[in-house]
Amino acid sequence: HMYFFEGGLRRVRPYFYVFSLHVKQRMMGKSVLQGMQEEFTAQSPQYYERAIQDGRIRVNGMHVDVGHVLRGHDAITH
Repeated sequence: HMYFFEGGLRRVRPYFYVFSLHVKQRMMGKSVLQGMQEEFTAQSPQYYERAIQDGRIRVNGMHVDVGHVLRGHDAITH
Protein backbone atom coordinates (compact mmCIF):
# COMPACT_ATOMS: atom_id res chain seq x y z
CA HIS A 1 0.00 0.00 0.00
CA MET A 2 1.14 3.52 -0.76
CA TYR A 3 -0.37 4.83 2.45
CA PHE A 4 -0.85 3.86 6.07
CA PHE A 5 -2.77 5.13 9.07
CA GLU A 6 -1.02 6.72 12.05
CA GLY A 7 -2.66 8.59 14.89
CA GLY A 8 -5.98 8.60 13.06
CA LEU A 9 -4.43 10.20 9.95
CA ARG A 10 -3.77 8.67 6.56
CA ARG A 11 -0.10 9.09 5.62
CA VAL A 12 1.74 8.44 2.36
CA ARG A 13 4.84 6.26 2.45
CA PRO A 14 7.98 8.10 1.30
CA TYR A 15 8.95 7.53 -2.31
CA PHE A 16 11.54 8.78 -4.76
CA TYR A 17 10.60 10.65 -7.89
CA VAL A 18 13.19 11.23 -10.58
CA PHE A 19 12.60 14.55 -12.29
CA SER A 20 13.96 14.60 -15.84
CA LEU A 21 14.14 17.20 -18.56
CA HIS A 22 15.79 17.66 -21.91
CA VAL A 23 18.07 20.64 -22.36
CA LYS A 24 16.26 23.52 -23.99
CA GLN A 25 17.88 25.74 -26.59
CA ARG A 26 18.14 28.61 -24.10
CA MET A 27 20.20 26.35 -21.80
CA MET A 28 22.70 25.21 -24.45
CA GLY A 29 26.24 26.50 -24.00
CA LYS A 30 25.69 27.22 -20.30
CA SER A 31 27.07 25.24 -17.40
CA VAL A 32 24.75 22.73 -15.78
CA LEU A 33 24.85 24.86 -12.62
CA GLN A 34 23.88 28.04 -14.46
CA GLY A 35 21.16 26.24 -16.41
CA MET A 36 19.58 24.79 -13.27
CA GLN A 37 19.75 28.11 -11.42
CA GLU A 38 18.07 30.01 -14.26
CA GLU A 39 15.37 27.42 -15.01
CA PHE A 40 14.45 26.50 -11.44
CA THR A 41 14.44 29.39 -9.00
CA ALA A 42 12.67 27.56 -6.14
CA GLN A 43 16.00 26.47 -4.65
CA SER A 44 19.11 28.46 -3.82
CA PRO A 45 22.21 28.41 -6.06
CA GLN A 46 24.02 26.63 -3.22
CA TYR A 47 21.43 23.83 -3.29
CA TYR A 48 22.00 23.18 -7.01
CA GLU A 49 25.77 23.33 -6.62
CA ARG A 50 25.69 20.76 -3.82
CA ALA A 51 23.21 18.53 -5.66
CA ILE A 52 25.48 18.45 -8.73
CA GLN A 53 28.56 17.76 -6.63
CA ASP A 54 26.75 14.96 -4.76
CA GLY A 55 25.57 13.37 -8.01
CA ARG A 56 21.87 13.97 -7.33
CA ILE A 57 21.71 16.07 -10.50
CA ARG A 58 23.16 14.17 -13.47
CA VAL A 59 23.57 14.79 -17.17
CA ASN A 60 22.89 11.83 -19.46
CA GLY A 61 22.99 9.60 -16.39
CA MET A 62 26.55 10.63 -15.53
CA HIS A 63 27.94 12.46 -12.52
CA VAL A 64 29.34 15.73 -13.93
CA ASP A 65 31.17 18.77 -12.62
CA VAL A 66 29.27 22.02 -11.97
CA GLY A 67 31.08 23.55 -14.96
CA HIS A 68 29.89 20.89 -17.41
CA VAL A 69 28.64 22.66 -20.55
CA LEU A 70 25.16 21.67 -21.70
CA ARG A 71 24.56 20.64 -25.30
CA GLY A 72 21.52 19.81 -27.38
CA HIS A 73 19.99 16.39 -26.73
CA ASP A 74 21.42 16.27 -23.18
CA ALA A 75 19.05 14.94 -20.53
CA ILE A 76 19.21 16.18 -16.94
CA THR A 77 17.87 14.10 -14.07
CA HIS A 78 17.36 15.12 -10.47
